[in-house]
Amino acid sequence: MVFSVLPDNTTRVLSLQSGDIDIAHYVAPESVATLNTSSNLAVATAPPVALAYMYINHRRGPWQDLRVRQAIAQAVDREALVRAVMQGQAIAATGPFPPSVLDCGSRVKGQPFNPGQARQLLAQAGYQDSSGDGYLDKDGQTLVMTLVTYRQRPELVPIAETIQASLKNICIKVEVRMVENINNALAQSDWDGGMYFNNMATTGDPYWGLSQFFVTGGPANRGGFSSAKVDALAQQVSQTSLRQTRQQLACEASQAVVDEVATVPLLYPNFNYGVSRQVTGFGSPHPFFLYFLDSTLGKR
Repeated sequence: MVFSVLPDNTTRVLSLQSGDIDIAHYVAPESVATLNTSSNLAVATAPPVALAYMYINHRRGPWQDLRVRQAIAQAVDREALVRAVMQGQAIAATGPFPPSVLDCGSRVKGQPFNPGQARQLLAQAGYQDSSGDGYLDKDGQTLVMTLVTYRQRPELVPIAETIQASLKNICIKVEVRMVENINNALAQSDWDGGMYFNNMATTGDPYWGLSQFFVTGGPANRGGFSSAKVDALAQQVSQTSLRQTRQQLACEASQAVVDEVATVPLLYPNFNYGVSRQVTGFGSPHPFFLYFLDSTLGKR
């Protein structure tokens, strides 16, 4: 067995089509239809365990107002992102965890797509277009969001551009900035929103995600979000070993994360593998990690 590192999606797909490789690990949404029309190739889809989302910088003035954060969350049409950007290869996100990681059913309700209500929330927060230039302002300052994104996850760039158009619809000016290293960029202070993609099932337990991303001072809490309610619920999750109780508490924490708009969850992306029909025993693929191999995997 040979593992080849091919970071570019187009290169992976061409290598699969030419027979140079037998399995392509992560096929971008735009390539799925192409592979499905090939007689000697197939696409195997793993259940989503990742979240594509937008960090909010809670340390910067405008975004400390919950109403402004709610307006941002309600201005984004996630179903449109699934159709237009992901070409159907994703599920619109309601909360921080995909159902395959933490199944809360109807217990977690996401922020609705409601641009009209978003405009009302911004007006309640004191924002208006006093200059008539099409953008909101307050105390003489235009409401501008600097949104950083990166090319290593190619879908995040068009998602950022779609968010830019969505927020313009509620009169928020968005400046999209491309960065080479997103973690370095988010470690700085000169940003308002940050696109991100993360596997939420690293340990298979929701406490990991809560403690990393949403607890005060968590190592991946890059926006500086802090909530006494989320902290308390996460601590309760860590203190019980009863699976059902852990799940219930984690779902309550997830709803608090949504209500307080810690981040803006966008999509649970499918994880697709391109597979040669010469491969046998591949079965149901494990999301993200092709390294967990079944002993029945082989080749005709």
